[in-house]
Amino acid sequence: MKFDPAIRCAAVLKYTDRAFEVFEDGLFLSCSTVTPGPSAHGTGPMDWGIASCCREEVPDVIYEKKPDPVQSRLLLFGEGPADVINNIIICLGRI
Repeated sequence: MKFDPAIRCAAVLKYTDRAFEVFEDGLFLSCSTVTPGPSAHGTGPMDWGIASCCREEVPDVIYEKKPDPVQSRLLLFGEGPADVINNIIICLGRI
């Protein structure tokens, strides 16, 4: 909401290559990745990661792919719960 007040809903999903492909290529959602780097003093790594992806606009999906698959995740954003749930349902139907 700090970068775009219209975005009021988010979901954290487990990262899979297939889910990412559906979001990016199948649903044509804008995607951005969290790149490792130094976080600013006083901000947590997740806050810094989201801020680094939202410099120009808030993407529909921010993904963080780590060597440990358990820690990899997709952050899906939308204007409201219906937008986010709709994209999740469509993605599940295509996997």
